[in-house]
Amino acid sequence: MELILTTPDELEAVISRAVSKAINKQSPQLPSDRCNKEEAIQFLNEQGYKISESRFYKLTAANELPAKRFGSRLVFSRKELISWIESQLLDNSNKQDTLLSLAKSARAKQKNR
Repeated sequence: MELILTTPDELEAVISRAVSKAINKQSPQLPSDRCNKEEAIQFLNEQGYKISESRFYKLTAANELPAKRFGSRLVFSRKELISWIESQLLDNSNKQDTLLSLAKSARAKQKNR
C-alpha cells in the first residue's frame, strides 16, 4: 500500500474535480443550442424579432416556427430560430415582389393621369 501526503487544500481540489467529473458523466445535458418555450421567446426578442407569447403560440401551432417534440414538450434550436428570422427578413425583401409592387404603383399612377 502506498501513502500519499497532501495538504488539505490539495485534497479538497482533487475531491472536487473527481465529484464534478462523476456528476457530468451521470447527467448528460442538452447542448446549449437547445431552449424551451420561454427561452425561445426571450431569444427571439433579444435578436430584434419582437414577439408576444400569444403570437409565438400561433406560429408554433401552425408549424411555422422550427421546433421539435421531446415527449409532450417542444424544444427549439437557437440556430434554427436565427435561420427562421433571416428567412422572414429575406421574404420581405424579395426582388420579385419589390418589382411587382413598383410596377403596380406605376400603372396606378398612369391611370390617374
